[in-house]
Amino acid sequence: MRLTINNKRIELATHQYISSNLWDTKGQFVRGKTEEAKTINQHLTIMKSDLHRHYTFLLALNKPITPVTLKNAYFGKWIEKDREKTNSHSDLLKWHFM
Repeated sequence: MRLTINNKRIELATHQYISSNLWDTKGQFVRGKTEEAKTINQHLTIMKSDLHRHYTFLLALNKPITPVTLKNAYFGKWIEKDREKTNSHSDLLKWHFM
């Protein structure tokens, strides 16, 4: 999955694999009604929804939003004092209000 924000792009691994002839490039989903297609499409929908939620969360905190910060938020990673630390949302809120 590719994230593009302000003409900057980063890729996220979905860990989903499908034959290229089943991929709808315009719609960005797997064509077909097989269980595999439904499962992969559902996984992609959940990822997109989670990314949107994290985008909104960063926006609400007035944090700069780049593909990297969104990816880090999605994976629960926040950069703090030149080191990478994995935190929960509650840890992020504590960090924000410090």
